[in-house]
Amino acid sequence: MTSIANSISIKAGILTGIALLLLIPLSLLDGLVKERTTQRDSAVQSVARGWGDRQWVGGPVLAIPVTTDSGPDNTRDWYVLPDRLDVAVELQVQDTRRRLGLYDVPVYVARVHATGEFDLAREITRLVRGDASLHLHLDQARLVLPIRDPRGLRNLTSRTREFQDFEPYSGFPLLAVAATLNAATNASGGPQAFDLSFDVAGTQSLEFLPLARVMSVQAHGNWADPGFTDGLLPIERQIDARGFTAKWQVLNLNRTYGDRWFQDSPSAQALLASGFGVELVQPVDIYQRATRAVKYGGLFV
Repeated sequence: MTSIANSISIKAGILTGIALLLLIPLSLLDGLVKERTTQRDSAVQSVARGWGDRQWVGGPVLAIPVTTDSGPDNTRDWYVLPDRLDVAVELQVQDTRRRLGLYDVPVYVARVHATGEFDLAREITRLVRGDASLHLHLDQARLVLPIRDPRGLRNLTSRTREFQDFEPYSGFPLLAVAATLNAATNASGGPQAFDLSFDVAGTQSLEFLPLARVMSVQAHGNWADPGFTDGLLPIERQIDARGFTAKWQVLNLNRTYGDRWFQDSPSAQALLASGFGVELVQPVDIYQRATRAVKYGGLFV
């Protein structure tokens, strides 16, 4: 009996030693896969710095300085969202991917057409409500267009005379560009319409911030594997080998902040949390498959 027990112990020890030896190359492979994944992510960031990062676009939003008669810091920006915002997007993934070393990075250019209107007279009436201590400086008003990476912004034009000459803007909680409000604009003359067209270059994803009372987004692109996992899902979508078409409809009730606010509220995190859009999913990711193979290899051993 003792010899049998010794034989079993020896076999168990041998099997354990073999298993431990097999785990050594698996751990080395795991380290190699992690290193290559890190290099791939670095390659994506390098391309993004030169072309355009993951993009989100919001707004546009009216920023109006408001002065009160009390307090040392008595001037703050008052932000007003449009009543209606309709966005049409054509997302074109470039046929030639950007290559850095061994890594290919898909990049896109999105043509965006945004139309809508503000009812500024109504919002001013709601703000003031007979309070003579509030003074609005409409001559300093700006139309603010939030965008994550302005380096990817191209061909920004406005077809309405009220808003012209966009430039970088630092007052908004998020990165943005802004245009001055035409001095001849009459805030009491009814709704102010806007019509903006621009191209934005980016990588990996394109999202939108629902900065309007009612926002509609219609997007189509030539990427056959889109992802709609973050934020609100599209109410309509169609995907085939040629690309995708998607439509979103968002109300002010679908987010956690209101239609108007003063500077420093809400936070940038709250604004970004309301975003939605499309991601360029790469279904065949060799590094993800290699990571899974290494994990399953350890489980098998």
